[in-house]
Amino acid sequence: MLGPPLNAPALGIRGVPPGFTGGSANLHQFSTVPDVSGQYDVWEWFTEVNIPVWEVADGPQRIDSSVAYRSSDYSSVGRTESWKLGLDFQVLEDLRLRVTKSRDVREATFSERFDFQGGGGSVNDPKYNNSNFQITTVSGGNPNLLPERANTVVAGLVYQPTWLQGLRLSSDWYEVRISDAIGTLGIQRIVDECEKNGNTALCAKFERDPATGFIGRVFNTFLNVAQAKVEGVDFEASYSMEPDFFSNRSEDIRFRMLAGYVKERSDTPLGGAPLNQSGWLGTPDLTAVGTLTYSLDDLSIQLQQRHIAATENRNTGASSSWVIGRDIDTVDIASGNFTNLQIGYKGEVASGGNWRVAFNVTNLFDRSPPIIPSYGTRGGAQSIGQNYDEFGRRYQLSLNMDF
Repeated sequence: MLGPPLNAPALGIRGVPPGFTGGSANLHQFSTVPDVSGQYDVWEWFTEVNIPVWEVADGPQRIDSSVAYRSSDYSSVGRTESWKLGLDFQVLEDLRLRVTKSRDVREATFSERFDFQGGGGSVNDPKYNNSNFQITTVSGGNPNLLPERANTVVAGLVYQPTWLQGLRLSSDWYEVRISDAIGTLGIQRIVDECEKNGNTALCAKFERDPATGFIGRVFNTFLNVAQAKVEGVDFEASYSMEPDFFSNRSEDIRFRMLAGYVKERSDTPLGGAPLNQSGWLGTPDLTAVGTLTYSLDDLSIQLQQRHIAATENRNTGASSSWVIGRDIDTVDIASGNFTNLQIGYKGEVASGGNWRVAFNVTNLFDRSPPIIPSYGTRGGAQSIGQNYDEFGRRYQLSLNMDF
């Protein structure tokens, strides 16, 4: 296998650290442009039918259903089948209920199968009292991946009250259980699952130096995780009205809010224990965005508010062994709240085209992102995350025209 040099005393090659002598899937271990190749074929057929079930003669009540089926034949893994059953029940003029049950399938992508990349990293080894070792890594493709299979249930309602025109509320509960889920576990979790939880399937994903017993290389490739589960609730509210603040002027107020609560986001590696990551850094349990727009003739003003709930800096890497009060004061990360403003004006040109100029202020109140508490071998290593606004207040002026 091509890769970095090996210790070969007979040839005068000595002193190469064990972690950087294990070869890689690429000619150049740290190249960002790997040599990717592979192929597979797929044939599919599918159908969908919408079936009215019941309807009253003199009212809004009705029941509709939908049935869908797909058959896919992959040259690599054979035939897979997926389907969906849906039911839509208009209970009252104001209220509609909906439920869907489906069997979903996702085949591994070309990259997930064939894209290999080498790199470097470090890992804490439980076998040696969590001592830290510098290693090489192989990440990316696994040509032996099976398709993901999911059982999905979604149930929700839509409420549009007749007593308040312009208001629309909807909410959906969902649960997705995935078998053979495709994903990577990370180099630290691979080692921990083997050494701490006895997951022998993952013990084959890293190599130890036969002389020292130290870890030299970890294969953090895509795997068919035994099971993954996501459960949560999505919510949407919208309201529009035409006020009369200014007589004989065209006015409009629109409000829309989207929110999502994730009760569980867990995965279970083969033979391992489930790990719920909802509320962790990168997977907040609550996110929301609200938008309020006021229009007066050709002028519009829009305010947008984003909210990311407080999280914890926990993962399966180094933080799994942190001792609060010794290594780090807290793992808590404050919530993020950011406001954006847009002022727009539109008009027409003599030829009949349209133009619109907009002035945008992102992060209107110049809110700083929350600090992510961390710890390194040299002490504190605080940082900020990409899920939050990292750049502070900034301005943009745009002009759009169509002819």
